Amino acid sequence: MPLRSLPRSRRFLPRHRPATVAFLGVLLCFLLAPIAGGQEADAGPDPFDEALAKIQRNELSAAVADLERLRAEGDRRAAAALGAVYVRLDRHADALEVLEPLIEEHDDPGVLYNAGRAAVGVGDFDRGLDMLRRSAELAPGSPAVRELGVLLGRGGDYVGAFPYLRRWSTLHPEDEEARLLAAVAAVQLERAPDAEAMLSDLAQDDPGVQLLWGQTLLLKGEPYAALGYLEPLVADAPEAMQADVRRASARAHMMAGESNKAIDVLEGHAEGNPQLTLQLAQAHYQNGDVQQALGLLQPFAERIAATPDRSSGGSLAGSIVLEHGRLLLTDDRPDEALPYLRMATEIIPREKLAWQSLGQALAASGDNDGARQAIARFQQLADDEGRQAPNQVDVERNDPTAKQLRLAFEKLTAGEDEEALRILEQESVLNPEDARIPLLASRVLLSLQRPGEALRAVELSLELRPTTDGLYQRGAVLMSLQRLDEAEESLRAALESNPEHSPTLNDLAVLLMNQNRRDEARTLLARALEIWPEDPVAKQNLDRLDG
Repeated sequence: MPLRSLPRSRRFLPRHRPATVAFLGVLLCFLLAPIAGGQEADAGPDPFDEALAKIQRNELSAAVADLERLRAEGDRRAAAALGAVYVRLDRHADALEVLEPLIEEHDDPGVLYNAGRAAVGVGDFDRGLDMLRRSAELAPGSPAVRELGVLLGRGGDYVGAFPYLRRWSTLHPEDEEARLLAAVAAVQLERAPDAEAMLSDLAQDDPGVQLLWGQTLLLKGEPYAALGYLEPLVADAPEAMQADVRRASARAHMMAGESNKAIDVLEGHAEGNPQLTLQLAQAHYQNGDVQQALGLLQPFAERIAATPDRSSGGSLAGSIVLEHGRLLLTDDRPDEALPYLRMATEIIPREKLAWQSLGQALAASGDNDGARQAIARFQQLADDEGRQAPNQVDVERNDPTAKQLRLAFEKLTAGEDEEALRILEQESVLNPEDARIPLLASRVLLSLQRPGEALRAVELSLELRPTTDGLYQRGAVLMSLQRLDEAEESLRAALESNPEHSPTLNDLAVLLMNQNRRDEARTLLARALEIWPEDPVAKQNLDRLDG
């Protein structure tokens, strides 16, 4: 798989920035560290040390000649250093030829690092990533961590890149390029607090930093604050940043209800760019000019409709056909709107506006049964969204993991256990220290009848942060494994932590009932009903006990 270029919307970042002196020192020490099994020092000067000195003086051709001679004499250290120099000289195939035999002998993190970079250099991206990951596992603070984050981020894999970039930036806050890339990944993942943390110590007059601040403030729902960063950039930003700046600035104006200003920002700059064209059409629609909006979107919508695999365009394609269908519906052309709205529900099936618009178009076309089905789906999605507490949106802006936990829980309650687990596994990569993730994962795994994995997950949660819910969940998992003594111990520990924890009162009562310890079970159920008189589980268990 070749290394993918950065998508157009990300190109405001430079491909290479000058690394700081501190980072160059770390890298040099890592690359040139002595390798186990090297030669013992002779009485005279060590030729290998002399070759290293030439590398440090950037006399690379002379160093290569020395190292090739030493390698031919069987010096393993020379082979490792020669591979590193070949990588610096972009002789990636030569580097792989030298380094691969060393990897077969011993997994050295420095050798793996250079071999990984060489593999990427010859186009073997997956193999290069594998070697870099092995290097990072062996040396968690090494430059392999940085390289992984940069490569994955440049390829658009922000979920994979962010943990590496965050780890490296925490260890090396002086590495501005890594911090900037970490902020880009955080913005793309809609993790505003992480983006703020990465941006806070960077040069605030840097246009890339200012754009990222604007995008971060938009994530936080603060359009006027965002415009403070974005408006000066519309005129002054480098050409490579213009599309990103105008998109963010137009979005801020529209969030603020200023569609005229959004049109001014985008007019003359959207041609050929589907994202900017969609924004411009939405701004014209918000401004009351439906025909202008339709004219802008029609070529893009027709192109998507003619594509055999419509889903290949992703959410952007879905948004374009949805907006085009809505515009046709507004223009009293429901029959023409229908195929576009049906496409929208296929490409972005969880977008409630697509189902609502489809229902309206079907009703206007006389298909009342189809309209009822579409509106029922819209209502279901709206109800799912409505389950959030009134301040849930604000909470999730400041705690991105909370949003993913909510989505996973909704999937769990809807019976989509595998999808819930997928969401949690992805979030655990981004936030491995959050105890809430393995705790909910334990519930999902138990629902999937994988109790052994559920136990490991809840144990991890308790290691990260002991909680009443964690102690209760461990007890529930142990009950499913028929390890009843351990389950009772964990449930009693949960009650000691919180004597009014209703799920624990109920589950411990069930455990005691099954052991014919009826009196204490009755006491626990009575306490559960004191806390919540309508508790259906406690009522059912008490009926069983009395029955």
